[in-house]
Amino acid sequence: MASSILEDFTSQLDSDSISSIARQLGVDSDVASKAIGAAVPALLSGLSRAAEDPQKSERLAEVINQHEAHEGGLLDQLTDIFKQFTAPEAASSQQPDPGAFLKDILGSHTNQVEKGVGKTSGLSPDLVGQLIKYLAPVLLSVIAKQMSGGDVDGQAVNQKLSHQREQMEQGWGKSLGRLFDQDHDGD
Repeated sequence: MASSILEDFTSQLDSDSISSIARQLGVDSDVASKAIGAAVPALLSGLSRAAEDPQKSERLAEVINQHEAHEGGLLDQLTDIFKQFTAPEAASSQQPDPGAFLKDILGSHTNQVEKGVGKTSGLSPDLVGQLIKYLAPVLLSVIAKQMSGGDVDGQAVNQKLSHQREQMEQGWGKSLGRLFDQDHDGD
């Protein structure tokens, strides 16, 4: 049985990566670990909801295909990714901001993800935003690695993320779905 995106993501994190994120956020490693534990499922659920929009799923497919084409795979360069986004000079670099890309894809779900992660972890909205920026390239790389093996289209992305969300909701009693439906309108 294939591993889930969540399992693959968490298997890539080591104590050094968590410590690096914790130092950058100015919190201890336990708080960072708890925040990561809340952020990744929330991001996956948010990406799944966003991928229901054909334009956003196609945009995610483009990014996944770009990661696929990157020699060596970005996932294989996890340490460098964390160093890039936790280094003080990263703020002034001309590198694309994966956090901004993620906010573009998540759209209205961004605030719900940030609020949910903040409530669970105790991090301020600013720190949650930084955390999401650190996690975004790694999460997208994990998704790309799981979908490797050819050109990915928006429909495949939507199906993969929907399946992942269903697995998480079965395991967590649909609590993730409720996180994104705070106004109880079914969206």
